[in-house]
Amino acid sequence: MRRHIINFKWLRLTDIKVASARNARQKSLAAAWTAAKALDAWKATAWAKKIAAKQAKAALTDFGRFQAAQKKKGVMAKVRAKLIKA
Repeated sequence: MRRHIINFKWLRLTDIKVASARNARQKSLAAAWTAAKALDAWKATAWAKKIAAKQAKAALTDFGRFQAAQKKKGVMAKVRAKLIKA
């Protein structure tokens, strides 16, 4: 992604840090980004997993939604059975 101005209200801080110099060029920023494994660190966060799950759910077909509903139905049946026994 190229540098650009972004609205301050759109920013969300994370714990992921990439060490770089001030006014670093795009090439050195990309090198620092890969050296810090920032993308891997981001993908490991709950926030990124939630976004990925939302995108996967949006990309489902009719059959995929049907399979998910059947799986959820089975899980809930097991939960109800455990609750009734207890």
